[in-house]
Amino acid sequence: MKRYRILFSIFLILTLLIRPLPVSAANKLDIVFIIDRSGSMGSSINNVKNQISDFTDLLEGQGISYRLGLVTYEDDVTVYPLTSNVNRFKRDLGRIDVSGGTENGLDAIYDAVNSYIFDISAAKYFVLIGDERIYSDYGRTENSIKNLLKNNNIILTSIGPNSSSDPAKSQLKSISDATGGLYLDLDSDFKDSLTSIFDQIQTIPTLDIVSPTPNQVISGLNTAFIPVVNVADPDSDRLTFSLYVDSETSPRQTKTVTNSTNSQMVSFDAMNMGGLVEGNHSLRFEVNDGTATVQEIVNFQIDKTPPQLGVTNVTATANSITMTGSATDARAGMNHLPYRYTVGTTSSNWTSLTSYTRGSLSPNTAYTTKFEARDKVELTSVKSQTVYTLAQIPSFTIQNQQTDSLELLFNDNNPGTTQYQVKVGSKYVSSTGTLTTTPTWITATERRVTIKGLSANTSYLIEGKARNHAGIETNYSPRVTGITIGDPPKNITLDSSQTSVTISWSPVVGATGYDVEADGIIVDNGNLTTYIHQNLIPNTQHQYRVRLKNGGGTGNWSSLYSITTLPYPPASPENLNLIPSQRSIQLEWDSVPNADSYEVEANGSIIYSGDQTSYLYQQLTPKTSYSFRIRGVNRGGAGEWSQEYSIDTLPDPPTEPVNITTNITKDSVRVQWPSVEGATAYEIEVDGLILENEDNTFYLHESLLPLSGHTYRVRAKNSGGKSPWSVAINVTTHPEAPVVPTNIMTTSDSSSINLTWYQVAYAESYEIEIDGVTVVNVEDTIFTHSGLNTNDQHSYRVRARNISGVSPWSKPVTMSTMGDEAVALTNLVAVVTNHSIMLSWDAVAYDNRFEIEVDGVLMDNDQNTTYNHTGLQAEEYHTYKIRVKDQTGDPQWYVVLSLATLPNPPDAPGEIEAFATDTSIELRWDRVEGATGYDIEVNGTVLDNGTLESYIHDQLTPATTYYYRIRAKNMTGVTAWSPLLSKSTTSPTYVVDGKLEENFEMSLLAYHVQDFSQMTFVVTYDPDEVEVVDLYGFTIEEESLITGVIPGTNIEVNHTEGRIEYRVQQSVLPGTSWTGEISGIIFKSKIDGEINIDFILE
Repeated sequence: MKRYRILFSIFLILTLLIRPLPVSAANKLDIVFIIDRSGSMGSSINNVKNQISDFTDLLEGQGISYRLGLVTYEDDVTVYPLTSNVNRFKRDLGRIDVSGGTENGLDAIYDAVNSYIFDISAAKYFVLIGDERIYSDYGRTENSIKNLLKNNNIILTSIGPNSSSDPAKSQLKSISDATGGLYLDLDSDFKDSLTSIFDQIQTIPTLDIVSPTPNQVISGLNTAFIPVVNVADPDSDRLTFSLYVDSETSPRQTKTVTNSTNSQMVSFDAMNMGGLVEGNHSLRFEVNDGTATVQEIVNFQIDKTPPQLGVTNVTATANSITMTGSATDARAGMNHLPYRYTVGTTSSNWTSLTSYTRGSLSPNTAYTTKFEARDKVELTSVKSQTVYTLAQIPSFTIQNQQTDSLELLFNDNNPGTTQYQVKVGSKYVSSTGTLTTTPTWITATERRVTIKGLSANTSYLIEGKARNHAGIETNYSPRVTGITIGDPPKNITLDSSQTSVTISWSPVVGATGYDVEADGIIVDNGNLTTYIHQNLIPNTQHQYRVRLKNGGGTGNWSSLYSITTLPYPPASPENLNLIPSQRSIQLEWDSVPNADSYEVEANGSIIYSGDQTSYLYQQLTPKTSYSFRIRGVNRGGAGEWSQEYSIDTLPDPPTEPVNITTNITKDSVRVQWPSVEGATAYEIEVDGLILENEDNTFYLHESLLPLSGHTYRVRAKNSGGKSPWSVAINVTTHPEAPVVPTNIMTTSDSSSINLTWYQVAYAESYEIEIDGVTVVNVEDTIFTHSGLNTNDQHSYRVRARNISGVSPWSKPVTMSTMGDEAVALTNLVAVVTNHSIMLSWDAVAYDNRFEIEVDGVLMDNDQNTTYNHTGLQAEEYHTYKIRVKDQTGDPQWYVVLSLATLPNPPDAPGEIEAFATDTSIELRWDRVEGATGYDIEVNGTVLDNGTLESYIHDQLTPATTYYYRIRAKNMTGVTAWSPLLSKSTTSPTYVVDGKLEENFEMSLLAYHVQDFSQMTFVVTYDPDEVEVVDLYGFTIEEESLITGVIPGTNIEVNHTEGRIEYRVQQSVLPGTSWTGEISGIIFKSKIDGEINIDFILE
């Protein structure tokens, strides 16, 4: 029965919709019915299907702009299309199929919102009819559905159960209340309830757009267009207006209106239509009364295109301009007075006339013309152009005739910028005044034109025409005649000797005579075309010019010609200096007075001709003889050859020595190598010191310390230079022959005797002499003589051996094997210092008593198992024997020892020297007597330096302080540390307090240089801080940009911005060194402040 009521309510709603509503024709309404079709109400719905169709028939004839939508729901949702066709809506109602399932009404609302495309201008109204709570298969909540409806401006009215305890009522009413809809009782009188619904629909505001009108054309120049709407609201709610442009989602403007029971006009703020692109646009007006939202859209056009100009034309005479034109406009249409004309500064009124003329103008004058056309929205098209009036036909007179030119003076009224075409005979005057076969337009400067390039004594017919700046020409003027005067002679030549000058020229047709001006004196030369000026002084200058005379008078002088009489040839050059290398010879000689250039002859052929007094003869063969002579040359001829000089090119430097071998002893190293082809001598670098070795292929380094390290390099040399250094050879001298082994201890059992002794420094092996006969060689410091009988006695001596020899024999030690009943002492220990020897052992039995013989003196040691021998001197030998007292049988020594006290510790090192560079510090000290090695403490870290008496601390930071202590050591122990020594690395950076534009000088010094050949002294600077004034301050000249050898020095420099490199071409005698100043560099400061300059050696 409830389902029947649901469908009947639809019937009543449709009945009310069919009634005429007070809705503006511009307003629309989209109504969607959302119906529960769950199985519990199937029979009731089927009974209503046939009756509802009768009521919907009445919708067809109402003419109200409605669209009807239908959505049904249970487990799934069915959405029927929106339609304004009532019959189709009836068919959709007839298709409702009742079935069982869950009421997914929340999904039905969601699908209705998102499935339909609503009319943007229509109010949207949903009616939900159901008797149960509604759900969602997709997790949609009541709140999300409420927000969805409100965000889309949809009113939802629910028709449902009236019981307050029914959860469906509270749910459906909550949704209706949230959207401004009604909640109606499904069991009440539907006529009253539905009347309330449609009363609410009738309170929706009405909205009409006043401005712009549909498809109105608005100018893109309109920056203050005011949109206007007419609005009415029957219940006079507070109305909120929003204005949107095109597809905007955020309003451009908002307005609020009250007291709107009667219709009223609402004006929005002025809009700048220039911000929109040209073409079609829309304004969307939206009004909301707090419940319903109504929209209206109006389309309009933005016109930014001015009228399309038709054919325009401007014509001119010498004193008038006529303009014609027309235009069309496709979007807005033309104004009723569409045209205006301007010539110069004079404009017409707006007019419908298509032609206009202005007179009384100047000839060949530019006038700006402007044709304007406007449309109905005041968009204007303009065509401007510059038009020139025509020029007048020229008139001129001829004056100032010259031999090669005529001057024209123009008398017409054309302005000075007017161009003329002047015709002389069949040719034309160019812009430079010369004649050309090409028609040329020229300007008359100060109304004058000089015709150039004419022939002397010649008559010319001249005519001309003018053109204005638009290129329009006049007719030619009447012809006039002009005549030139005579031209100077052509092809003037001068020739000189030591005492005369001859001048000659080509004859001129029509000439009656010639004048010659020689050194300012005019000479009439008659008809002759040659003149000789005699009795002159050699190497003196003279000047000449020539002019002709004819029936027309005296012509112009020719150009002034200068010539110098020839000098006598120069004398022979002297002081030829030849500097050979392997593949070139540098020639230098004294300059010769009056010599303009020099010729150099090499082996009979001239190889150079130039004005320099030096020449580099290159691409030569090493070790080859060449001969040279030189002569000076000037305009007077070549002088006598100098005497002939001969010299040989240098040989190539030899290759570096290879296969270097050494023979080493404890105090010498012999270095030897095969001779090198082409070498005349050798140098050897011995521990950093370069020595001259003459032509010897060996070197004996003597008086060395044992176990000292040495480094050797060898290079060959000849007159052509030096070879590279050989690969460095590092060797260590052999040690001293070992010392006598000490602290020999012997123990025995019944079948063997054991010997032990202290290890000897640098010993490679040991020899044991047994009973003076047998010698056994061992590498360890222990020897066991085994396979003996009881109570056998044997004597032993020990000596050490290494590569340098053998030590003396130790003192003999005698020891016997024990008897069968004897028990050996165990855990014998000897503790030796430089002033004492302490012995200890384990007792054989608890009550044993012992005797000890010390250096032959027998002592009773009672039951003590230790003996401390004190008050001894360093390095003293002592013998000890130990036995058990009161034993039965013959007394027998169990242990025999031969021990020596240790040496005293060495003294601390003294006289420590430190030598620093930018990145290293070298320490040196004297050898300490008795020391077998040295420790170095570097900044708190102790290092073992072996036996070396020097140490190099490298890879350091420049300008940094480091701290050192040294101590000596031997087998006894170490000395105290030497006093703390601090040393700082040097800094390659020099800091200067610069003063802007002031010079300062820095000296580049070198210390203890043994070989310059592999050294480059580099100075770097910041070009933004300083500039180089002089690279070598020892000469008068400023060498700031020179690259190469500085003249008069042995310094070669290479200067690039920010970097200066110096190389010294100087040999240092082997075994010596060079210290001095290489260069003084003068800088100019570009700043006030600190300047950093670095000096490094590469």
